[in-house]
Amino acid sequence: MNEKIVFICDSIDNYNFNIQEFSGFINFIHKKDLITSNIDIIYPSSISLDKLSLDKKIRVSEIFEIGFSSEKYITINSYCKKLNEIIQKIKPMRIFILSSLAGRSIASWLAAKFNTGSIADVVNVVKDNQYNDNHYVYLRSTNNDSFLSKIKVKEFPEIITFRSLGKNSLNYESQKINCIVKYILPDDKRIEVGSINCITNKSQHSLVIGIGRGVNKETINKLCMLSKEYNIKVVCTKPLVENKTFLFENQVGQSGFTICPDVYLALGISGSIQHLLGIKNCKKIIAVNTDELANIHSVANFSIIQDCNIFVDKLIEYIEKRKQLKGV
Repeated sequence: MNEKIVFICDSIDNYNFNIQEFSGFINFIHKKDLITSNIDIIYPSSISLDKLSLDKKIRVSEIFEIGFSSEKYITINSYCKKLNEIIQKIKPMRIFILSSLAGRSIASWLAAKFNTGSIADVVNVVKDNQYNDNHYVYLRSTNNDSFLSKIKVKEFPEIITFRSLGKNSLNYESQKINCIVKYILPDDKRIEVGSINCITNKSQHSLVIGIGRGVNKETINKLCMLSKEYNIKVVCTKPLVENKTFLFENQVGQSGFTICPDVYLALGISGSIQHLLGIKNCKKIIAVNTDELANIHSVANFSIIQDCNIFVDKLIEYIEKRKQLKGV
């Protein structure tokens, strides 16, 4: 087993994959001076790494693209089976994944397969200078982020999921990766298919709409139609997942995902501390809520004290008028 770190893409579809977060994740680990050898990257063919942006000091040894014979066969289970085959051969000391729903599922699957421990939702990592046993110390928040717990994995490989940094905000000079991509076919044959060019990242969604309990079902349907027409990402708070209005993959917060759009429009969201953790990296936050004392206003750049359902109707009305004026 070598000291290599393998970074695994945490998504199996391009819609839920944020290349900016993935780049920032790798650069963050590099900035901690924890990458002592070349790294490997593994990702499914259903997503694109064309805009991967890494610090020029990072050395990429191999990039594995896992192919599938058909889109319908791309599942977490089938992805993990291919990951297992690759990891068995390269024998890394550490496997790092972003802590999304898919990422945590992948980590659990691999940990069971390799009979090792897995730590989820890590926020920081340091070397263990006390025992010098090549194991890292991982920090994760507990008690609603009141404390940080230090945790170690006793066995290798260490399989860790990290909470998203939200964006690739580190200052560095990016590089072009000339590494050959190894394409893993469904029948396990390998062919060399080219290289990945690193360029400056751009946020996948400039506008994200967040839906809370103050939004009624009729308005939710209107927003979903709006999101499809204008490719706007719609997310929600935990209660809307619990009442089965949305799937978990739409949940933003401590137990969900972290987002980093240019603008986050928070509709009918009170602003629990768990949700605020998931939106802390948004550039601008616009909050619409009838309760002027709602916690969401404490982090908002702009606050609108209004019924969010009325606000959405007015917003859609304005958009329709703009379309007519432009002749769209």
